[in-house]
Amino acid sequence: MSVELYPVPGSESEVDELVESFLESTVSEEGLIPNKQFLILLFGEEASEAVETVTTVARDQDPTVEQALEIGKLRVEALDERRLNTFTTSLLYNMLETDPDADLQATIQSDRITDEDERKIDYYLPRVVDTVTELVETQEDAIEASLHSMFPIEVQTDRASDMNDRLEKDIVTDQTIIDYLLLASGATDATEDVRSLVKFLRENDIDDSGYISGGSDNISGYKRVFSLSYDLPTDGFRDEFRTAQQLYEEGATGELFNVLNRVDPEIDIREIYSHEAPIERLLTSQFAGNDRKIAERLLRTINGTRAIQNHREHIDSEYTETRDSLRETIEDTQKEITRLQSHNDTFTSEKIEVSSAEIDQFENVIERVDQINSQIIRYLFGVEREQRTSVFTTIETRIGQYHTQLQDRRSEIDMLINELDQLNETKDGHLNTIDRIYEEIQDTSVTIDVPPVEQVKTDLDSRWDDRLQELKSDLPVIDLDKDDDEIDATIDEWEQLINEAKQDLVSLAQPIDKLETFNQQIQQIEQKRERTRESLETVIGLMEDTA
Repeated sequence: MSVELYPVPGSESEVDELVESFLESTVSEEGLIPNKQFLILLFGEEASEAVETVTTVARDQDPTVEQALEIGKLRVEALDERRLNTFTTSLLYNMLETDPDADLQATIQSDRITDEDERKIDYYLPRVVDTVTELVETQEDAIEASLHSMFPIEVQTDRASDMNDRLEKDIVTDQTIIDYLLLASGATDATEDVRSLVKFLRENDIDDSGYISGGSDNISGYKRVFSLSYDLPTDGFRDEFRTAQQLYEEGATGELFNVLNRVDPEIDIREIYSHEAPIERLLTSQFAGNDRKIAERLLRTINGTRAIQNHREHIDSEYTETRDSLRETIEDTQKEITRLQSHNDTFTSEKIEVSSAEIDQFENVIERVDQINSQIIRYLFGVEREQRTSVFTTIETRIGQYHTQLQDRRSEIDMLINELDQLNETKDGHLNTIDRIYEEIQDTSVTIDVPPVEQVKTDLDSRWDDRLQELKSDLPVIDLDKDDDEIDATIDEWEQLINEAKQDLVSLAQPIDKLETFNQQIQQIEQKRERTRESLETVIGLMEDTA
C-alpha cells in the first residue's frame, strides 16, 4: 500500500489552510482508491494541540475526504516526543533556508551540513522514520479492520464458492445473477411470503412454461432465477439461495448503508447492474479472485437495495402501472379464450380445446406478489432496468404473444365455423326452393302426381342434417395447446372433411335441380295452354260477332 505523507508544522497559524490544500488536491481525488493511505503528520511544539483542529477541517470537507477519515485511510497524527519535534522543525527550516526545492536526501548529504548537524540527523532521522513507519503500519491494520467491519462478508468459504460456481454456470450473466441476489435479499425480510411465491411458480411449472423465458423480443428471462431458488423435493430454498441470503444479511450493515448514502447519494434505480459506487473498489479490495467477484456483485446488490428503499414512491407507482398492464393483458387473453370456447356450442362434443387455466394462474402470481411486503420484490417484478425487463413485463409480453396466436387461430376457426353455418343456410335455401317450386306447380292447371311437399322437405332436411352431424362428429379436436404443426395439420383435416361433405350435400340437392327442371317444363305447358286458351277465346269471339 502506498503512503502519501504530508508533514505540517502544528505551530503555524495557517495550519488549517495548509491542510485544506492537501485535502482538496489529493485526498478528495484519491481518498477512496484502494492501496493508498494518507497521513498528515503534525510536528512542532503545538503539534498535539493542532490534531483536533486539523481533524475538524477534514470532517468539513467533501464526503470522500470525510469517509477516508472515517475509514482510517486518512489519519492525523502528531510527533509527541519533544526532541523529535525539535529536530524535525529545525530540519524543515534549515531546508527552507538552504534550498526550499531541494530533495531531503540531497540536502542532508550536502556539504552545507555541519558535522554536529550531521550527527543529529544520523541519530534523530531514523527515529522519525521508525515513528512514521509504526504509524503507517498501525494505520494499515486500522483500515483493514474498518473495511471488514463495514462489509463483513465471509466469501472465503466452500458454500460461497459453490454458490458462485452454480450461478456462473447456470445463470451466467452478471445482471441476472444480481437479480437472483435481489430475490434472495428480498427473502431476508419476507421469507415465508417469498418462499410461498417461488414454490407456487415451481409447483405449477411456470418457470418451465416459457412465460418467464427471455432470449427474444428484447425481454429478460427469469427461469433460472426461480428454478435455482427453490427445491421441490425438499420443499425449501436451495443451498445456493440460502447462502445468498446469508451473505446479504452479513454485508448489508447499517454502517455500509450510511456510507453509501454519504458517498453515493444519487443512483439511478434502472442502472444498479453497472453503477459502481465510489467506495466499491476499496471495499472489494480486501478480497481476491472469485471472492472479489462475489463481493462486487453482492455490493452492487446491496447498493441497489439501498436505492430501492430510497425511491419507494417511484417504485410503488411503476410497479402498480406494470401490474395493471399485465392484468389487462390477462383479461384480454381470457376473453379471447372464451370466444374460442364458445365455438363448441356448434357441436355436441368439444371440438376446440383451449384452457385459460395456464393464464388464470398468473392472477394468483400477481396476488402473491402484492401481498409481499418488500420493495425489493416489487422492484424485481414491476420495474424496468437497463438491459433487463421486469418479471411482469416478461410475462405480459409472452401472454401478449399467446393472445396474438389465439387471435390468428380464431380467424382460421371462424372461417371454418362459418362454412358449417353456410351449409345450414344452403339447406334452408333448398327448402325454400322446394316450397317455391310446389307453389308454382300448384298455381298451374296441369294435374300431376308428385310426392307431398312436406315429405320431400323432411327427407332432404333429415338426410342433410345427418350428413352435417356426421361431419361434425368426424371433425378432429383442434387442441390449441399443441405445437403449431399439429394445429395446422388438424385445420387442414377440417378443411378436407368440410369439402367432402360439401360434395355429398351437392349430391343430395341434385333432385331439387331435377324438380326445378320439371317445374320449368310444367310452366312451359301452362304457357302453351294459356296461349291456346287465348286463341280459342279469340276464335269464339269472332264467331259470335259473325252470328
